[in-house]
Amino acid sequence: MTYNPLLLQKDGSSVVGDTYSETYTLHGSTPLSGLARDFAQKLVSHGYIGGQVPASPPIELSTEELQKLHTQATQGNMRAQTALGEFYDFGHYVPQNYATARGWYEKAAAQGDKEAQYNLGQLYAGGKGVPQDYTVAHQWWEKAAVQGTAQAQYNLGILYDQGRSVPQDYPVAREWYQKAAVQGLAEAQSNLGLMYQNGRGVPQDYTQARLWFEKSAAQGFATAQVNLGGLYAIGLGVPQDYTVARAWYEKAADHGDANAQFNLGVLYAKGRGVPQDYAQARLWYEKSAAQGYANAQINLGALYATGQGVPQDYAKARQWLEQAVAQGNAVAQNNLGYLYVDGKGVPRARFTRRNVPRWTWRGAKLCTSLYVV
Repeated sequence: MTYNPLLLQKDGSSVVGDTYSETYTLHGSTPLSGLARDFAQKLVSHGYIGGQVPASPPIELSTEELQKLHTQATQGNMRAQTALGEFYDFGHYVPQNYATARGWYEKAAAQGDKEAQYNLGQLYAGGKGVPQDYTVAHQWWEKAAVQGTAQAQYNLGILYDQGRSVPQDYPVAREWYQKAAVQGLAEAQSNLGLMYQNGRGVPQDYTQARLWFEKSAAQGFATAQVNLGGLYAIGLGVPQDYTVARAWYEKAADHGDANAQFNLGVLYAKGRGVPQDYAQARLWYEKSAAQGYANAQINLGALYATGQGVPQDYAKARQWLEQAVAQGNAVAQNNLGYLYVDGKGVPRARFTRRNVPRWTWRGAKLCTSLYVV
């Protein structure tokens, strides 16, 4: 029997950003007056305006300072309204309350504040304090996007790329990704590279794909680093070079990217760009598999089934394969079926639908008809 490991995988089959980015920012330089300006300057220095909202409050704010902001917001200052909305959104300095956050965002958004419009889209996309509604999210993101908010442009690209709340439209998705990418948003640059790699909404162009991946990878975006590694490993638009591929995979793996860890395991298992080393392959597969990456779970199962880099252990092979088949992976079903047919790591038995796990039934039938009834 042959237990099939999977070969090198490139990350070009799925869109980055299946979950929307939660980067809530206050961009822009709308002038504030009086106490609100002083308060805003304090926020700027700690990452609120013009940067990502910190995960936890970075500074102590007095009750008096918060009251000053609230007064300015009540008087109609849209920047103060947006800042106060973010405090309630994240539970900074006040109890977290999405409904109150939405109320302040709506006041600022009605005055045209693009950050408030973007944040409203985030609330509706995430179903925070409101029923999840991508159509409404789309409406708010579009308002922010036309004012140049890169994150809103990126999220619109995702909606059109995946056909969420709008008809799937790759050319329109590309246009929005392009707008965000030229502003330097790493996620948009990576997705734009995928569109060129796969020929979605544009003629297939591996050179353009590489250029956009490089821009994104230079910012440390792990998915772009994996995709660059894939171009070099397969030789798409560049000379095939496993050494360069490994270097990019290592950068992404250092960020904990499961796909990169899996691909490094493949390079070591196959001796591509590195001396063949099953022990190293196992270590990388384990890192990836621990994150639930099915391909790595399959390859770990294959190593244990064949005794490559580890003592042969059919029970462990079965355990890893079962984790992959629970995700519906057909290769794992096939390999697990072999174990049942051979009685490796499991009791050998005459197969019926009652004594074979439902997810291995298909694999067992594919392997042989000898013991299947």
